[in-house]
Amino acid sequence: MRVTRRWFRNYVVAPDLVAAREFEALCVSGGDADCGEQAMVSLDGAEVDRWIIAHFRATGHDRFQRSFSDYATVQAGEWRA
Repeated sequence: MRVTRRWFRNYVVAPDLVAAREFEALCVSGGDADCGEQAMVSLDGAEVDRWIIAHFRATGHDRFQRSFSDYATVQAGEWRA
């Protein structure tokens, strides 16, 4: 009887610390349809939060979709059985 040995490799995915994150927000408040007003893309999440507060004060809209994007790196790890 022949024994088959399987090998697996671990990988590590991590944030790329050299590249900056980008933050944005979209107003999804409104009556029959979303408002749709959008904050400028920013490297500062607090700046986007300030836009949300200002938009709320001006319109009363209180629901937003916030998102951020970043870059990632991957490294191949050791092989293991």
